[in-house]
Amino acid sequence: MVIKKATLLYALKMIFEKIYGQCEVQEMENALEYILEKSDEKESIYEKLFDENAEDEARTHLQSLLDKICKSKHNIGHSHSPQSLFELAKLFRFFGDCRISSELIWDAASLAILNFASELEIVINSHNGKRRFAYAVSNDLGLRMCHFELCHSAFYTNCYDKDDIDTAFKYLEDFLSMLQNVELNEAQKTNLYNERYKYV
Repeated sequence: MVIKKATLLYALKMIFEKIYGQCEVQEMENALEYILEKSDEKESIYEKLFDENAEDEARTHLQSLLDKICKSKHNIGHSHSPQSLFELAKLFRFFGDCRISSELIWDAASLAILNFASELEIVINSHNGKRRFAYAVSNDLGLRMCHFELCHSAFYTNCYDKDDIDTAFKYLEDFLSMLQNVELNEAQKTNLYNERYKYV
């Protein structure tokens, strides 16, 4: 039984290394080992983890340790930018996870349009509002926002492959560049602000 469990755990580690990379998995393992070594329950966990009669108790202790890692100051959420989300999307595409990549593309585009709107003191609270606002700025931006909504849907349907993601990357690169180069005169800014109720 112990050999079987150890083999399965080793196989799971190999799968994670294949998906996320050996260095990333090693960092996770080091973090877990560090927390475990500092725990007063270390010996108890080691003894009980492979004992069928005490496995649940060991799992409870391990879960408590994992919760400590997640709540540590080193795991406070990073403040992302559209570009950093774009880079993450590329990373997950490299791992072969098109589902997460498609969602990160949507996130990057969404954050970019929200940041742009906030500069005009416009608050957007819905997916439809993001698309309507993008169209109000320019048809090209609006059309691309429609494409990113498909990326968002692909997260739920899991229907995108690497070619779809690569196409979406080109759209996102254009989208971010276009947003950076948008030039609005005062009349256009005023008009967008006066119609802000449409983007809620």
